[in-house]
Amino acid sequence: MSLIKIFNVLFFVAVGANILLAQNVEPAATVGGSAITREYFENRFKLSPQLTRLPGVTAEKERYNFLYTLIAEKLWSRHASEMGLDTAAHMRRNFLPLERMYIRDALWQQEIASNVTVTPVEILQTFSKIRYSLITKFVFTSDSVEAISFYYRLSTGEPIDSLLRGRPEADFQSDGFEIAYTRSNDAALEEKLYTLKNPGDVLKPHKDKEGWFVFQLLGIKDNISAENTAEKMQKTAKDLITSIKTDSVYQAFYKKFFPGISVESDGDLFWSLHAKVIYIMTRDSSKRKDNRYSVGMEYLDELEKSFGADSLRLPFLTLGKRTVPFSDFLTWFLFERFSVSTLDPRTIGAFMQDRVKFIIEQDLLYHEGLRRGLDKNPRVHEEITMWKEYYLAMKARELYTDSITISGDDVQEYYHDISSNPQTSVKVALAQLITDSLEVVQSVLDAVKNSMDFVSVIQNLEKKGSGDALINDLAEAESLGDVGYVAKVLNKGDVYGPLRIKERYILFKVLDKQADTIPPAGFDEVKEKLTPAVLKKKRDSALDKQTAALADRYGVQINESYMNSADVENLKMFIFRFMGFGGRIAAFPVTPPYSRWTDEWKQKPQSLP
Repeated sequence: MSLIKIFNVLFFVAVGANILLAQNVEPAATVGGSAITREYFENRFKLSPQLTRLPGVTAEKERYNFLYTLIAEKLWSRHASEMGLDTAAHMRRNFLPLERMYIRDALWQQEIASNVTVTPVEILQTFSKIRYSLITKFVFTSDSVEAISFYYRLSTGEPIDSLLRGRPEADFQSDGFEIAYTRSNDAALEEKLYTLKNPGDVLKPHKDKEGWFVFQLLGIKDNISAENTAEKMQKTAKDLITSIKTDSVYQAFYKKFFPGISVESDGDLFWSLHAKVIYIMTRDSSKRKDNRYSVGMEYLDELEKSFGADSLRLPFLTLGKRTVPFSDFLTWFLFERFSVSTLDPRTIGAFMQDRVKFIIEQDLLYHEGLRRGLDKNPRVHEEITMWKEYYLAMKARELYTDSITISGDDVQEYYHDISSNPQTSVKVALAQLITDSLEVVQSVLDAVKNSMDFVSVIQNLEKKGSGDALINDLAEAESLGDVGYVAKVLNKGDVYGPLRIKERYILFKVLDKQADTIPPAGFDEVKEKLTPAVLKKKRDSALDKQTAALADRYGVQINESYMNSADVENLKMFIFRFMGFGGRIAAFPVTPPYSRWTDEWKQKPQSLP
């Protein structure tokens, strides 16, 4: 099986592989005995992009605000564990697939990456090949005797053009046929061709499944240029030889690890899922963002309900003495979206069978990692803990804020508080891009850095099916939800984001902004309009008080000396982590900014800076 099918790039970047390990220096902060190390803080700060610093926020304050965000994440994560959320269905759906990915990645590091060694000589040899392209011509024949004749005629000085005259292969190589290292489908032929050193050299007849080729070297093209410098090419050479050797080690491991493993699957459940997937794809085809049909985690509830609890408990896979319940398989199937370009049942069935095979392989690799104790590896443990804390904190905060409700009396009381004075109404016109793709977010970040027109960029992305572009006329900021509350404090022309709201990312630009003074109105006139604002105000206040209370309960210490002098800037970019044996995730969670809670805590004896 090809490495590319399991591992979707030929090399991966393990960003910050050791950034979470304990350090011998005082951490940036400690929350309930759990450290936020300096390197962990700096990496998350640098790689949690924000396009615009809010008005009045200095660089130092921005650092502190981000640290407060991480502290709140740890506080709510610990609270969530005490609530038992770490064993809830939410974690099974969102976190456990990530945990399995990290353990497989540790197995990759141990079994594949650690066995790949690249020497300076190998890099130099590869560099010498990719630096030059070969300009050649060739003659083709299905007759081996004729091929030998061509070889000797060229070797004795007969021009290749005379041999090509009247032959069909002459039509597409009048100016020569350029060979670039690793760019063809025949690695063996490339290696032979790169032994040719001087124009006029002839390669002995080379046989493939079609027939015989006889090549002659016409010239050598140097690929170094102002853009493609020798330094860049040396890095490319290192990456290339690393990927070639990695693939070789992987193929040997694959042949050794997988053969002889007996696996059974439940055909009835498979074909039932097949029918339901086709039904969903057909039903929701009008919602597609591109020309593909897909299902992901957003359909998990629907599919679980349609199968019922009894079917979900059935063993779908039997791997020796171990079984995998259908509920787990369904989660893994949807976690990395299943996508096809057709609604043809046979084609979908074939791709689903490939997905089943892939999931079986991933599961076997995961359990091999467990057998080797890789879940106890300090680096793996710390990285898994980072994501676990993120998911727990997000869920706990969501459950807490959803539990806060308001009554008519709350709205009435708020109305009386504001009705005695004229109010300022802030209206904003926004251009928004809403997407679930971090790649799309990065492309917008790059476009903004390059001063490209934001509206044109997001409209083009929408045309490509990469997100939803929304452009609204002037509207009251509060009516636009969380985006509006942020836009309310920005200036015209500011670009902000990404905000993560309900599993999607939002970037927006303030196209226009107006502030008007409005006279008091009767309660009945404004009740409906005030209700969302009152609910948000009450939820924000309750969340701030609860977070401050958690800080008091668990204890928080901040290294002010370090924070006041830390030299770290936001890079306004994402880094992706390519995982061993397949998968790609953000290097760090994208945690929504949340420092407001410290205003509540500053009123307590343990004050923050």
